[in-house]
Amino acid sequence: MKRTTFLLVAFTLCRANAIASEETLNQAMKALDAQVKSGDDKKLALFAVSRQTSVPEATLQTHMNATHLGYGELLAAESLAKATGKNVDAVLSMKHDKSWAALSKEMKIDPNSIAGRLQNAQKTVQAGQQQRLQAAKTAKPAEQGIRPVERAPAVSRMGGY
Repeated sequence: MKRTTFLLVAFTLCRANAIASEETLNQAMKALDAQVKSGDDKKLALFAVSRQTSVPEATLQTHMNATHLGYGELLAAESLAKATGKNVDAVLSMKHDKSWAALSKEMKIDPNSIAGRLQNAQKTVQAGQQQRLQAAKTAKPAEQGIRPVERAPAVSRMGGY
């Protein structure tokens, strides 16, 4: 009886961990994708994915155009490809109807490690966005498209002497 109870508890904990990993990974993917709102954000996101996967931005853009993946899924696919020595197309062909967490476990990669990369990428995008906002606030008027007020030439107070 104790052994049956132990096995039941162990199975339940493993199942709960699998669900938590999948939810964590899905939330991290959605959060990264939601962070991207403009063309500048797209550049930041590609930069962030590149930093996390060590894949050049041009290659990532090519993969994105070919696969129509979002930034979160692209990071997951590139991470799995890099970790297993496969290419992105091979990883995507293995995915079929599986979740990213299930695929990563099948490939013996911890889904939480991918979720961590996704969170780091999101932080990179946020930091870039904050830097852009800060730069816009401190920009000179001419850089913001505002013309400075023209002043009349200074007149000498000494009456021209």
